[in-house]
Amino acid sequence: MSKTISIILLIAISSFMLEARVYETAIINLILISVYDGDTFKISIPNYPPIVGSNISVRIKGINTPEIKGGTKESKENAIKSRDFLEKILKSGNISLHNISRDKYFRLLSEVRVDNIDVTTLMIKNGYATNYYLK
Repeated sequence: MSKTISIILLIAISSFMLEARVYETAIINLILISVYDGDTFKISIPNYPPIVGSNISVRIKGINTPEIKGGTKESKENAIKSRDFLEKILKSGNISLHNISRDKYFRLLSEVRVDNIDVTTLMIKNGYATNYYLK
């Protein structure tokens, strides 16, 4: 009996692991809803049912920016500057997501491009973000 349960658990865990992969197809023509900080924003995906395509949080892969909440006064000021710069970038063209997965908070974790320009690179080169790789 316990051998059967072990096999069932192994199959279930294997199935879950197969699903926890990077989605390599790009999602394009997104609608920007809001920008929370310099590395997190919300989008809607046209032509998707609202339950899966409306008001979706996205975390930009590969960068970290100052947090809006907590920290020092200087840190909060830098967080606002970073957020405002990201918002300007995202509003400047067509947003697309690439190499998409989920992070520990179930946000989409993705490379982000605006008119095929890498947002990670722009944020780092302009001093609004640092390199950061989520585990």
